[in-house]
Amino acid sequence: MLGLIVPGGLLVTGKATWQGLKKVFYPGLCIGILMVIMVLSHMAAISRVEAAYMIAVKRTGILFSVLYGAFLFREENIGERFWGAVLMLAGVVIIAVWA
Repeated sequence: MLGLIVPGGLLVTGKATWQGLKKVFYPGLCIGILMVIMVLSHMAAISRVEAAYMIAVKRTGILFSVLYGAFLFREENIGERFWGAVLMLAGVVIIAVWA
């Protein structure tokens, strides 16, 4: 629904054109499909384990985000982000050990 409402709103307000929306149709479709897979995976995981544990493990993805920022996007001040991510990962380890 969001994939229909947002482009429609952009067209109505004049912030997008049909040609512009055609250019981003396939990338947008790919992103939408990946989001559906993510939500289905999330719900399947929640139904199998306690929510707190699943969310803790899911948050380990922040480390990958920091590494992507460093290597793919050449972000600055990566050290601060990295140590913040390590601290969050330490919380995941504590949950896993005490669970």
